[in-house]
Amino acid sequence: MRALACLALTALFVQPALAGDHALRADGAPLAWERLVARATAARVVYVGEEHGAAAHHRLQRDLLAALEAAGPVVLACEYFPRSLQPALDRVARGEVKKEELRAALRWDETWGHPWEAYAPLLELCLERRIPIVALNAERELVTRVRKQGLAALPLEELLALPRMDLGSEPHRARVKRQLEKVHPMPPEVLERYYQAFTLWDEAMAEGVVDAVLRDGRPGVRVLVVAGVAHVQTGTGIPDRVARRWPAPRLIVACGGVGEGDGDVLFVKAPAPAEEEAPRWY
Repeated sequence: MRALACLALTALFVQPALAGDHALRADGAPLAWERLVARATAARVVYVGEEHGAAAHHRLQRDLLAALEAAGPVVLACEYFPRSLQPALDRVARGEVKKEELRAALRWDETWGHPWEAYAPLLELCLERRIPIVALNAERELVTRVRKQGLAALPLEELLALPRMDLGSEPHRARVKRQLEKVHPMPPEVLERYYQAFTLWDEAMAEGVVDAVLRDGRPGVRVLVVAGVAHVQTGTGIPDRVARRWPAPRLIVACGGVGEGDGDVLFVKAPAPAEEEAPRWY
């Protein structure tokens, strides 16, 4: 019955996910929505890296979450919320929040602040289906202190409370530093602090993904991880750090301005159809 429900929902959500000017691609070729769902349900962890506030990316996340929920137990794990907000998210999963109260209950404008209208369908689906939502993010104040002062400035008790940090991944270091410098060139010592903060971000979210599975406890539960694409592309952000803790089958969907190698599946703007050459009358 679960398989039949999954197929039915796949058909139901094929149009919303792929409507407009976006298309799925894998291995350099177009990928049908049904194939994406099949690959996602074969994984235990599915990452969808977004450009924040991009409505098409959030529609894809919603539709993929619906298909995963039809196939079995699933948890939505979000970059959007700090761990301290977990009690409010648990209230949503228990159905204790009304739809019109959801934005305020999640303290959306203070904690995330990107356009609510783009994210609302994804979060309202969780409310409607009682899908657990897990807060992944480190507390903003801690990440800001590391960015400004570096890990070495933290007192011992805070250092001991951090997730296990791997600052030695050269592919991750090279990619993140390249992306940071592209946004804002900075001296090497400042860039290193920014990199430490970004790694803390990734490690905290990776730890949160594994904690979500342990906390949920349902056999075979899947996790849909939604985060900025920089945290998942090439696998060197959250995905590799989850794999270090829990080597489960995974699928990475990279959205937006990405290229081959950034994910197992790409969700990118479709090329505009070629214009027919106007007939010549001369």
